[in-house]
Amino acid sequence: FSDEKSSIVPKTERESSEVSTSIRETVKETTKTTFYSLVIIAGIGVTALLFYAVFRELFSSKSPNSVYSKAFEKCVQDTRVQDALGEPIKGHGETTRRGRRRHVSHITYIKDNVEHMRMQFYLKGARKCGTVHLEVIEGSNGSYQYRYIFVQMDEYPHKVIVLEDNRHDRTALTPGISTPLDVEPSSPTLNLS
Repeated sequence: FSDEKSSIVPKTERESSEVSTSIRETVKETTKTTFYSLVIIAGIGVTALLFYAVFRELFSSKSPNSVYSKAFEKCVQDTRVQDALGEPIKGHGETTRRGRRRHVSHITYIKDNVEHMRMQFYLKGARKCGTVHLEVIEGSNGSYQYRYIFVQMDEYPHKVIVLEDNRHDRTALTPGISTPLDVEPSSPTLNLS
């Protein structure tokens, strides 16, 4: 009996040390796996956030890029602008000292709980250059509507071509905002002296 008991006791101690070692390794592996999983999930979340920001900036109808693209197309399609500038017509934002053309100049503000965006960019045709001034207002459906958009020729005399002017329409847009140029809605072009 004594020999059998002594041989049983060491086996039990060995098994208990193996069990505690396997529990430690299991906890260690589980912790490592959980940490790596959290890192991967955080990476996927950051990537999704970046894609959302890029998508919102480039493809949203309320982004400055989208407003610029639509306004540029509106200017290029107008025959008065084509005649005044000459074709082809190119558009660009502010020019730096290095000659690079940055994003279009714009400002977004809220007045009377309505979002407004004013924008300015430049057109260059074969004959002349011009500056586009516009303001859009968020409509009741959530998309922007033009309050005004006009092209001012850069050369003297500063001829102004009014593409759209809804400042007088009190039902469609919110009134009371001063603009950089007071243009009568009935006159499609003006000469400023």
